[in-house]
Amino acid sequence: MKKTRITLTALCLAAVTLMTVFAAGCSAGGKAAVSYKGQEVDTAVFQYLCSQKKTDYLYEAYGVDRSSLSSSQLQDNPAIWIAEAEDGSTVADTLKSEVLDEAKLYLYMSDYAKSQGYTLGAEEKKYIKSEFDKVVSNYGDKKTFNREMKKYGVEYEQILEYNYLQ
Repeated sequence: MKKTRITLTALCLAAVTLMTVFAAGCSAGGKAAVSYKGQEVDTAVFQYLCSQKKTDYLYEAYGVDRSSLSSSQLQDNPAIWIAEAEDGSTVADTLKSEVLDEAKLYLYMSDYAKSQGYTLGAEEKKYIKSEFDKVVSNYGDKKTFNREMKKYGVEYEQILEYNYLQ
């Protein structure tokens, strides 16, 4: 039962990602996918986040760990993403909704923190950048990372800014 639930959830997220990529791709051009009080998450970053969420769900659905299977080896089936729940929403709708809710939460919490006088200091930003650079090093270097991220229309600096927001 638990494995079925995990599989269904993973499939839902993957579908939403696929749908989100299509929807966000139609409205690309630096537009904000979501914004709150002057802060925003643009469509390119949103597409990237959906892709990552989709991949996470596929790993979970197949019950494999990232070290045993590369994301390019994951089996994807477009039928997964268009599967409908009783309410008519698709797996893709669910995934997009989850990513959107997460982005909204980060924007709201960032604004709240600022309203309370909290901001990231130089040391915090340095630490976040250092941790992000560890992820980037998995691609080899920043140039290779940017080349890979180009398919989402996003670059290093945009994702780093989102990491600061988180």
